[in-house]
Amino acid sequence: MAANGSHSITAVARDAAGNTTTSSAVSVTVSNSGGGDTTAPTVSVTAPSGGATVSGTVAVSATASDNVGVVGVQFKLDGTNLGAEDTVSPYTLNWDTTTAADGSHSITAVARDAAGNTTTSSAVSVTVSNSSGGTTLVSIGFTSTDESLFTEVSGDWNVANARYQLKTAASGSAPNNNISVYNTAISGDYTLTVLGRVKGTPGAEHFGVIFNYQDANNYYYVNFSETNTATTNGLFKVSSGSQTQLADFSSTIVDDTNYTIKIERIGSTINVYRDSTLQASVSDSSFTGGQIGFGGNQVLMAFDDLLVTN
Repeated sequence: MAANGSHSITAVARDAAGNTTTSSAVSVTVSNSGGGDTTAPTVSVTAPSGGATVSGTVAVSATASDNVGVVGVQFKLDGTNLGAEDTVSPYTLNWDTTTAADGSHSITAVARDAAGNTTTSSAVSVTVSNSSGGTTLVSIGFTSTDESLFTEVSGDWNVANARYQLKTAASGSAPNNNISVYNTAISGDYTLTVLGRVKGTPGAEHFGVIFNYQDANNYYYVNFSETNTATTNGLFKVSSGSQTQLADFSSTIVDDTNYTIKIERIGSTINVYRDSTLQASVSDSSFTGGQIGFGGNQVLMAFDDLLVTN
């Protein structure tokens, strides 16, 4: 084993007659002090949360760091690769849970640095539940023909890039100055899931999901925002045109990221989840039926994969 420092490398060629020639020397520096980078990354799964019950498509996310740099994070489901290695932070993927059997599953993340050091995160256990036996009431993947399924209460809405979005905003600055609702009202208990996102320059963008809509002055809505304000990041009730915040969402969102939103109506209980993490659970029976839809005051929001089951 060569010592650390400068060394000279030559090559000697010999022919059958015994003639030899020595090459010009090449100087190199050996540096093996400390054995190179032997520090492994740190990594943890941040979503879904441990113990969560998941269905449909949910986001799987992790955070990772390293003394030199993380070059990739590979998610695993029950020890088998889940999707491709993510080489760009934030480390996340959308998991179609219908590809896994109902029941308990384990999610881990393996972080890798440039030196090949790896670390496997602590496992997060989740329960997949997609075979509840319920009835699908609404299932929309959003093509251009799906625009006719909605009534534009305010603003100009359309389907673009396989997402439902606000094309042109109406004048005004109210949190839900633009509303579009599904044509058919839904009664009784139900579960609504949808992918929502904001796009464009980071700032104060937000998106809203409306439910139990009676008219433009009476409904519930959840709003997810890049900033936590009293009007744009929480669960709200609009009654006789007056808005009340029923619950605050302490965590905010970032742009150009899909979020799986789930709303459960069970009797008077309203449960709201974002990426399988419970954001709020409240009891309110002001509106027990009505339409579902979307709302906001900006053209930077978009929705996909709307599903309602009972």
